[in-house]
Amino acid sequence: MGAVGCVLLFGLGFGVDTISLPQLLAARYGTVAYATIAGRVASFSITARAAAPLGAIALAQAAGYGWVMTVVAAACFIAASTLLLYRRL
Repeated sequence: MGAVGCVLLFGLGFGVDTISLPQLLAARYGTVAYATIAGRVASFSITARAAAPLGAIALAQAAGYGWVMTVVAAACFIAASTLLLYRRL
């Protein structure tokens, strides 16, 4: 049951990202440079999504699956902290 909830929340996060990213970019940088900035953001995002499973497998083989979960938790914490800091600016 926990796995189902995790998958649902993960999918919800991607859905919110799809809706909110264009609005955030346009509000922050304006519509003139929107396409250039959105392309740069997308290139980093796609690269990270492609490399993450390979990195997780390599880390799990080298140090164990516990370290993979620690790195994922740290990345989630950093992302949440960044969003909170962004909101305060």
